[in-house]
Amino acid sequence: MKKDTLTIKKQFGQFYSGGPILFITYNRKLFFPTQNSVSVIDLVNGKVEPLNFRSRDIINTIDIDQTGKFLTTIDKTNLLLIIDIDQKKIKTKLLLKGPCFTCKWSPRGKYLVLTISNFAQVWKIGFSEKNTQSFCQLARTYFSHYSEIISIDWNFSGNFFISASLDFTIKIFPFRKNSNFREINLTGFIERILSVKFFNFSNHFLVLCENNILYRIELLKKKEKEQEKNFSPVLDKNFIFKVKLKNKKSMATSFWIHPLSKILFLGYSTGILTIYDLKKISQKNHKNFQIKKIQKIIFSENFLSYISNFSMCLNVRFFSLGNLKKGKIIVYDREKEEINVIYESFFETPSCLAVSSNDKLLIVGDNKGTITIWSIKTGFCILKFSNHLLAINKVSFFKFFSRLAISASKDGSLKIYDLKKCMVIRTFSCKLKKKNFDSLAVNYSGFFIASSCQKTFKIHIWSLKKGVLIEILNGHESYINKLFFFGKRLKILSSSWDKTFRIWQFENYNKLNYSCICDIFRTKGKILGTCLNPNSKEIAFFVQNDGFLFFNLILKKVVFRIKNSLKKGFKTLNFSENTYKNLAMTYSFNGEKFFFSSSEGPVYYIISSLSLNENVSKRLWNEGFFYQLHFPELNIRKEKSANKFLPDRIIDFIFAKKHEYCFILSSTIFFYSLKFGKITKIKTKPKPFQKERKKLISEKTMKWLFFKKNLYFNFLFIQIFKKLAQIAQKKETQPQKRFIFFKTLRKKIFKKKFFTFPEFTKIFFNCEKNFKKKKNLIEIKILNKKNKILKKLNYLKTKLFFLI
Repeated sequence: MKKDTLTIKKQFGQFYSGGPILFITYNRKLFFPTQNSVSVIDLVNGKVEPLNFRSRDIINTIDIDQTGKFLTTIDKTNLLLIIDIDQKKIKTKLLLKGPCFTCKWSPRGKYLVLTISNFAQVWKIGFSEKNTQSFCQLARTYFSHYSEIISIDWNFSGNFFISASLDFTIKIFPFRKNSNFREINLTGFIERILSVKFFNFSNHFLVLCENNILYRIELLKKKEKEQEKNFSPVLDKNFIFKVKLKNKKSMATSFWIHPLSKILFLGYSTGILTIYDLKKISQKNHKNFQIKKIQKIIFSENFLSYISNFSMCLNVRFFSLGNLKKGKIIVYDREKEEINVIYESFFETPSCLAVSSNDKLLIVGDNKGTITIWSIKTGFCILKFSNHLLAINKVSFFKFFSRLAISASKDGSLKIYDLKKCMVIRTFSCKLKKKNFDSLAVNYSGFFIASSCQKTFKIHIWSLKKGVLIEILNGHESYINKLFFFGKRLKILSSSWDKTFRIWQFENYNKLNYSCICDIFRTKGKILGTCLNPNSKEIAFFVQNDGFLFFNLILKKVVFRIKNSLKKGFKTLNFSENTYKNLAMTYSFNGEKFFFSSSEGPVYYIISSLSLNENVSKRLWNEGFFYQLHFPELNIRKEKSANKFLPDRIIDFIFAKKHEYCFILSSTIFFYSLKFGKITKIKTKPKPFQKERKKLISEKTMKWLFFKKNLYFNFLFIQIFKKLAQIAQKKETQPQKRFIFFKTLRKKIFKKKFFTFPEFTKIFFNCEKNFKKKKNLIEIKILNKKNKILKKLNYLKTKLFFLI
C-alpha cells in the first residue's frame, strides 16, 4: 500500500522559541530554533525556510560544527538529532537519559560535549566516507557540579573545556589523556553566573554575572621541562580581573566576543547593545581592568525590548538579536546602520486565509482583528493592518487583481485594501443593529461584493463603483456557510444549515427595473461544507445525514454521491458534531482532485478526478479513489508528543491557484507540496434530487413579492412528477405497454408509450390479456380520473413554476 507524503516548503507564523542563534559566515545564513524545527534566514537571497525535519517537542538548544555541515538539535523529550545541512537528512538519532540545555562541538569536529543536569558528557561522533552512516560513542563523563550546568565552551585546541553552574562555581575539565593536570575549580562568585566564553587562540576567558559584573580570567603555563610539548594550565588569583559596567537602568543579559579582534558585544535587558574594546588594559591595578566603549546602539521598544541572545557574523557587518518574550529576531546591518530583517509571528490565533491569483501573496486574518500579508517566495511578512475592532471571519483577494484584498469582520464592516499604497481604500457597512459578516464573495469583474450576516441570515450586495448597498436578499432561515459568484453574469450560490442551497440570478441588473430568480434545492440534512470547482461548473456539498454530493450546475442535478455508510473510506475520520463546524473542503488548482479534512485529526482523503466528456458536455464520474496524506514524523517512539506540533486542529485548507501546493491553517500556516498514492476504491450510484424554483420580482421600491408554496398538495400529483423524471431517462425495454396523456384531452387515443399512475397500474395488469375486449371499460375509468387532475393542474400553473 502506497502512502502519500507531505514535504514542508515553508511555515508561516513561526517565532523564535529561545536557544542559541548561529551564523554561517561564508553562506550568510542564520540558524535559530522555532518550536520543534530550525529555520534558516538567507541574507543573500532574502528568504526564510525551515529545514525539512521535525523534532518531537520544543528544541532546547542547537549547535553547528566549524565546517558548517552538521547541525545538532536537542528537544524537551531528550532526543538528539544530527542533521546534514547540505543533504537535508538526519544522520544520527540518540535518546539521552535526562534533559539537556547546552551542547558544543569541539574545534576539530569529532567530539560533542553536552550537559545533562549537573554532569557533562563527551560523545565521539564518526561518519563514513560516503556520509551515508554515522555512529555515536560515549567517550567520557564528568561529575563535579552540585547544581545544573548553564554554560559550556571549548578551548581553541580542544584539550579542555569550561563549564559554569548554578552553584556559583566554574570548572575546567581536561579531555586529552596526555594532559598533565586535573580539573580546576573557581569559586567565590557572589552573583549568579550567566555565561562563559573563551578567547580564540588563547587561554583567557570571560565570565558574565548578574548586576553587570564581568570577569576576565587568564590561565598560565606551569614551568616544566622544555622537552615536554604539552602544557598544563594553572590558575593564579593575581590574574583575575573584575570590572563593573556602568549602566544602572538595565542589566546585561548576554555577550559575544569576536574571535580575532577581541571586541566585546554586550546586550542589555532594555534593548541596548554596546560594543567594547578589550585591548586597552590598565597595568596599575591587577584586580580591576578598564574597557573602552566603541559604539552604542539603541533599539526602540517596538522592535526589541529585551536581548536574550545574539550572534555576530565574522566580518562584523551583520549581527542578530533575539527576544524570547516576543519571539522576535532582528538582523542589523552595521554599515548601513539599519535593520535588515525582522522575523516574528505577527499573529496568535489565525481564523482564515486566502491565496492570490498569481500564487505570490498570502493573506491571513486573526481573531484580534489584524490582517497580515505574507510573501510565499521569501516567507516574510510584507504588510500588517489592524483596522478592524473585532475578529476577522473571512479574507479574499480579487480574482484578477492581486493588488486588492478584502476582509469581513464581526464588527459589521468590510474593508478593501490597496497593497501597493498600503492603505484602506473602501469600507462597507449596513445600518442594521445586528451585524456580523461571515461569508464573503467577489464578482468575476470585481464590481460587486456579497457577504452574509450570521445573525440575520441575509445576503448583502454592494457595488464597488458606487460604494453603496444595492440589495439585501432574504430567504435563508439559518446560518449561511458559503457564498460564491460563478460565471460572468451576476449569479450567486449560497448554502445554509436550513437544508437548502440557492442560486440567485439577476436579470437586467444595470437598469432600474430588474428581476431576480431564485432556484431552491433541498437536501436531507444540514449543508456543512461547500466548495466550487475552479475549472468546471460543479459544486461539492457535505450534508449531515447524506454524505458528499457533487452537483452539476449545467444539468442541475447530482452527478455523484458518497454516503457516510461506506466504511472503507471513513474508518479513521469520525463524523461527529464537533467536526461539522470545522470541516475543510477544497479542490486542487486544476479541479481534478477533491480534498476534505476534519478538525479532529491530521488525516486527509482525496477523491479521484472527474473526466470531461466532450460529446455530452458534462462531467461524469469514472473512478472513486480515496487517498490518505501522512505528515512527516520520527518513528523512534510512537508517543502522543510525536504529533504535538503537526496541524491536529485544522481550521482551513486551501490550494494554490496554479501549482500543487497547499496551505493548511492551524495554530500556524503550513505550506506543503504533495505526492499521491492509491489506498481504496469506492463506487456508488447517484440518486434523484429535489428541486424547486421561485420567481422573485423587484420594482423601484425594492420590495420582494413571494409566491409561497401551499400545503394542500395532493399525494397523487407529487408522484406524477417523480415518475416523469425517472421514466424520461429510461429506454423502452420492458414488454409492458404504458399510457400517456396529451394536452388535447378530447382526443381519446391510446398509444404504445404511456406514463402509469398508481391507480391505473392494477387495471392495466389485470386487463393485459384480454385488452381488446375490455377496451371501453378502461377508457371510462381513466377519463373519470383525468378531470380531477386537470382542475388541479390549472390551479397550480398560476401559482408555481416547476422545472424537471
